[in-house]
Amino acid sequence: MNTKYLAVLSVLVIAAATIGGALLFMDQNDSDESYAIVVTDDAGKEIKLKEPLERVAVVNSNIPIFLQILGLKDKVIGMDSLVLTKDIAGYYPGMIDFGKNDAMNGEKMLEANVKYILSPTSMGVKNTEALEALGITTITVECFGETMLNDVDLLVKLFGSKNEQVVAAERYKNMYYETVNTVLEKAAEKKVTDPSWDPSFLFQMASSRSDPFYTETAQLSMIVEQIGGHNMIRDLGGFKPATKQTASISYDAIVDYDMNEGLDYVFIRTLDAGAEASYAKFLSLSSLGSWNTLNPILDRNVYTLDTRIASGAMIFVGYVCIGEAYGLDLTEDPSALVERFNTEFGFNFSSEGLMQQFPAVE
Repeated sequence: MNTKYLAVLSVLVIAAATIGGALLFMDQNDSDESYAIVVTDDAGKEIKLKEPLERVAVVNSNIPIFLQILGLKDKVIGMDSLVLTKDIAGYYPGMIDFGKNDAMNGEKMLEANVKYILSPTSMGVKNTEALEALGITTITVECFGETMLNDVDLLVKLFGSKNEQVVAAERYKNMYYETVNTVLEKAAEKKVTDPSWDPSFLFQMASSRSDPFYTETAQLSMIVEQIGGHNMIRDLGGFKPATKQTASISYDAIVDYDMNEGLDYVFIRTLDAGAEASYAKFLSLSSLGSWNTLNPILDRNVYTLDTRIASGAMIFVGYVCIGEAYGLDLTEDPSALVERFNTEFGFNFSSEGLMQQFPAVE
């Protein structure tokens, strides 16, 4: 065989072997085994990390609260503009303002060497595609509602599952379960002693400009029903799709329901302006008439819940407050629980005005 031909053939064989090996290496290198962390976020997206998160941006108030609980606040480099106006920002000095959640500033993030954002779905990052084009990944972590406790574990994994974070997560979950289970046990006892106990309630989100009432699919409504009773909206019907979490109900519909079925309680998730302003907003919904005959007002069964205990890390305190409103025989004190939470996790949240009863006694 021609020597020159053999030489060319050898070069081709070597080249093919080299390319094949490189492709095989690339394929193996892209397997899950080559990543230190592989998780699925709350949006169902698979997140693969070569190493634990070190520098992140956060959107929404619930996430930074949990990061402090887990001892991870030093990993946060910046926040969205709205969070920086909230109380939680005081625990995170020196944060970079990365802009509003609907137009997060990707260039500013890259300048700060931030390539990951932790964000919920509601009030979360809206320009994810533009950020992805810059190489910035949004990781969906709700940190409230049904996924909240799983989200605690998700955060631990994203930051490397270090022992300090694992222990802190267990401390928080123990506090949560210990409190919530006690309330649910007392509620179960009441249902045994009084099988007819099934109070109806209406739950207003005072901050909503439209559709101000939670439907039965809303997390807060489900929590109240888990303790006892039922959302009056279940009886009204007609709010479709069934997944809609808030609805607008007319003054006449509420009054008619109270006259015919009997409305037992009104719960109000407060405005930032406080309990009195929130109750006043509820009263303002009666512009076509008067609430004077509404049973929850006559019986002083209108309760405001501070928004801090109506969602997120301190929701277990909300369970106790609702249980107290229902008259359950509880020994847990909501204010003491907040103080315990503060001591355990380094916060200084006020324990005043967690739940207030209206109309106020004159």
